[in-house]
Amino acid sequence: MKYLIKKIFRNYKVINLRNLLNFKPVKINTNDLNSNYSISDSFPWRTDNNYSTIFRFQNILKFFYQDKKNIVDINFFTKEGELFKELRDYNIDSHNEIVINKKLLDEVEDYGSFSIYHKSDFDQNSIRNSCYTGFSFKKKSYVYVHGNLPTSARKLKNLNNKTITGIIGKSFLTNQIYKIQNSFDESDYIELFIHNPCNSSVKAIINNQELSLNKNSSRIIRLFEKEITIRSNCYLLRPIIFDYKKDTVDVFHG
Repeated sequence: MKYLIKKIFRNYKVINLRNLLNFKPVKINTNDLNSNYSISDSFPWRTDNNYSTIFRFQNILKFFYQDKKNIVDINFFTKEGELFKELRDYNIDSHNEIVINKKLLDEVEDYGSFSIYHKSDFDQNSIRNSCYTGFSFKKKSYVYVHGNLPTSARKLKNLNNKTITGIIGKSFLTNQIYKIQNSFDESDYIELFIHNPCNSSVKAIINNQELSLNKNSSRIIRLFEKEITIRSNCYLLRPIIFDYKKDTVDVFHG
């Protein structure tokens, strides 16, 4: 009986209901992703406002499992969450670097998110790619930040490219508070890159500014306040921060 109750309690639909009701919520649900999955963060890309992006990552399967497959899929999404470019069966080395600029993205000058999925012909433990994304502003040196949150997954042996999403949960009420643990007293201004990792739209209030995000969409919000508080119905609406001070830009997690 205890096993049955536990199994029901861990059911995907039951977890979603628990999250909505804020009853013993599961903020990051990886219960069914323990083996044979490649889990990806949602990484920001920018080609807007004189930015270029670079992605540095390792061949995790080769390092840990001596896997010789050496290919990944990388999916690029618009800020509205629409898939618009794929690098499918992209060959990789042990250490890899991809410059994400207008040339790679077919002259698109904007921002959005991207995900990466490793592939294997063998059963393995699940892996998570949370490597480094760098941002160059006005052709200056790249500033790097590692992955933010696990947001999607695919089977390592994924024949139909099915993607698992909704790893981050949401509640019914806008009662989740995320206060950025940094003071911006010396900043000219900041930009928050906010990505919706949930399976449906979320609402947020950033200080006094209301924001609505559709599934998988992203927004860059410019702010001049010294302290930032985010209230939302997403359990982990954790932003990437672009901090502007005179001629420099720093990039880090909230």
